[in-house]
Amino acid sequence: MSGLRLLGAGTVAFTATGLGALLLWGNPLTWRLILTPEFGQSDKLLAVWLYLPPRPKLDLWRREAFPSAGQLQMAALLYLLTLAHAWVYGVIRTALPGEGWRKGIGFGAGIWLFAYVFFELFTPFNLFGEPLHLLAYQLALWLGVALIEGCAIAAVVEARER
Repeated sequence: MSGLRLLGAGTVAFTATGLGALLLWGNPLTWRLILTPEFGQSDKLLAVWLYLPPRPKLDLWRREAFPSAGQLQMAALLYLLTLAHAWVYGVIRTALPGEGWRKGIGFGAGIWLFAYVFFELFTPFNLFGEPLHLLAYQLALWLGVALIEGCAIAAVVEARER
């Protein structure tokens, strides 16, 4: 895969994934489910996200007009991670089932399994004591995000094959 195609796939996927994550995670229902004690969220997770300094760098609840330095750092690092995912896709694409953008379904499922499931089990569940029903909800949201990323990468990379 050429460097330009890698850059294009990473950029399209980063944009699509960001919009998908914003829709799935940045809505009032998700905030209420995850960031209130009403549905059994652990006090430890709530304290980390809402009260203990320093606040998370990628803080969607911040209401200033311009992004903070922490938000810009996170965006840059997530963009580099998306480029790395696009590179990995280029390496393994012939082994993935399907044609065209559909190859992204398997790739997105792999991203979800190896990144998001590990993260959710290790951090919110293990370290913060998040209950299983909220863990399952978040894993479903992350599956949507990972499938968007995988399909966006595949759509750009496989477009030249048609």
